[in-house]
Amino acid sequence: MAWVSTARKPSSALALESSILHQNASSSFLSMYSNLPSSDIALEEFESLAVNRLRLLKALEHAKSKGRRDDELKSTLKTLMDRHMTADASAERESAMTMAQCDDFGHHILRIAYSRNEELRKWLVTHETLLFKLRFRHTLSPSERERFLATNELPYEPCSNAELDDVRDDLVQLLESTGKKEEAAILRASGGGAGAATTPGPSAAATTTPGSASASRYAAARAYYKVPFEEVPDLVASRAVVLHRGNAYVPSESLVSLVAGRFRARLAKALVMTNRALAAGVWADEAGRVAPIAAGLALRYLGPAIEGEVGANSQQMRVQDLPKAATEHFPLCMLTLFQALRRDAHLRHGGRMQLSLFLKAIGLRMEDALAFWKGEFTRKITAEDFDKRYAYNLRHNYGKEGKRTDYTPYSCQKCLAQTVGAVGEYHGCPYRTLGSAQLKESLVENMKLTPMQAKQVAEKAQQGHYQLACGRALELRRFGGEELEENVMHPNQYFEMSRKSELGVEGGGDGGGGAAAAAMEVEVAAQPVTPIAR
Repeated sequence: MAWVSTARKPSSALALESSILHQNASSSFLSMYSNLPSSDIALEEFESLAVNRLRLLKALEHAKSKGRRDDELKSTLKTLMDRHMTADASAERESAMTMAQCDDFGHHILRIAYSRNEELRKWLVTHETLLFKLRFRHTLSPSERERFLATNELPYEPCSNAELDDVRDDLVQLLESTGKKEEAAILRASGGGAGAATTPGPSAAATTTPGSASASRYAAARAYYKVPFEEVPDLVASRAVVLHRGNAYVPSESLVSLVAGRFRARLAKALVMTNRALAAGVWADEAGRVAPIAAGLALRYLGPAIEGEVGANSQQMRVQDLPKAATEHFPLCMLTLFQALRRDAHLRHGGRMQLSLFLKAIGLRMEDALAFWKGEFTRKITAEDFDKRYAYNLRHNYGKEGKRTDYTPYSCQKCLAQTVGAVGEYHGCPYRTLGSAQLKESLVENMKLTPMQAKQVAEKAQQGHYQLACGRALELRRFGGEELEENVMHPNQYFEMSRKSELGVEGGGDGGGGAAAAAMEVEVAAQPVTPIAR
């Protein structure tokens, strides 16, 4: 691959990379990822390292969306790094990779997989930056931060006393407005005078204030960095800094925003460059090896296993039970397709594939599927036309024709990747394809949410958190708004979680076998079927 460099590096770069890659789990191996990995890995490691990195980023996205506090994210980060920044020894490698190596390889592999379009690049930049900020804030000691800045040649130095004097009054007012009255008093008292310290920065000795504790606080209060305001838009937006002549005066505790801004900009540029390199011919060179793995990572389903065919111990879904199951337990994507089929007596190819594989995985056997689809389609076409044009594809989905592959149902990532635009197409993810007003209307009418609940879900979708929006709809509809730890990553996972919430069974389960399945059949059979209006 183009990102695996075998060229000799300058001795300083080799020394830096060596020191980084052989750090232990002290977390001081945080990197700007300026250097490409220089060692070889097996294809199996290539995929597993990328999947681990993706799991880490997805878990952080989920925790952040739940409004976790900074201290909660700190503990979450440590757990996730211990779990996902590891790799076992393999036949090609005598010992397990270090956390630093897993971090380095995982990041660069995802660059390849997520560089293909603007939406993927935006997602990766957002969540890699979130990971970087958390690690910079919570895993580096003050001395490690200083070394990090120096090593990566980041031009952030404390402002001079004269520069600080120009905005001292404004800084005092800002500190007082945020409740830091003691620090404001120290900063006010430290201003001007012949005895003021002349050496700037957090390491300066405060000669004008008596006592080591007071000197320490004085030095902390004086630790401000002058930077162009456009480098810290988040701090400017939250009014957490003083602006003066185009510069923002940033306290040392907010340094993470400065560094993260540089990280974000570098990563965004690197992803564009990676995309260009791949388009220039790298994909063709790796068509039979790395390219299929990298291309599939963006669509990778990371949740519990979903079987393609209902197993011997799993619940069987009957055709007459589908309307009730659809209205009560289908996710919005499948409910939209189901309703369109019942209304129009037809679905286009993308919709047929998405819905038929979903129905297959919830327990609709092939003979029943053929009867169901034939019954719907023959309201507009003849039985002979259905057998000629559509029956083969349905049997093919069940592995009974062609290569006899047992196809698995679409994951959320695959639904999101579907191209939808033509009139009469309803496949894909409605949280992405529907406008805000349409989505809220559908949530109220079809998912039985209140207008306020629908607004809450639609806001997540507008922010690009489509799976989180779907999960929130499930929480509001089936769990009384209680937040679930498990992410919704698959339509069939949603179905199982919804169905089991009705039965009082915890968790997503193993596919729905045993007593729970039997109870479901008894309950559904005992109630009259309420067809969806056509």
